[in-house]
Amino acid sequence: MNRNEIRDFANRDWEQSSKFDRSHWVKEYRRSGSATTQKASQILWQHMKHIRPEWPDAQERSNDLDSHVVLKKLLDQVANGFPPY
Repeated sequence: MNRNEIRDFANRDWEQSSKFDRSHWVKEYRRSGSATTQKASQILWQHMKHIRPEWPDAQERSNDLDSHVVLKKLLDQVANGFPPY
């Protein structure tokens, strides 16, 4: 990469890029279900472990667990808003 390429990347239209990314994954999910996103997740996990074998460290794992606990509480609140079957 050269300076111009780095500058172009940094100055790109990030909002448009984000819209494209969301659109792409919505289409993939509709086409293939969760298998596609699970596969992408596994590939990203393997890549990260390749470049940072110690990842995630204890602090990152703790932070991740904390985030999941918060999400679970929010999902429980939403679920309580729906009547039982």
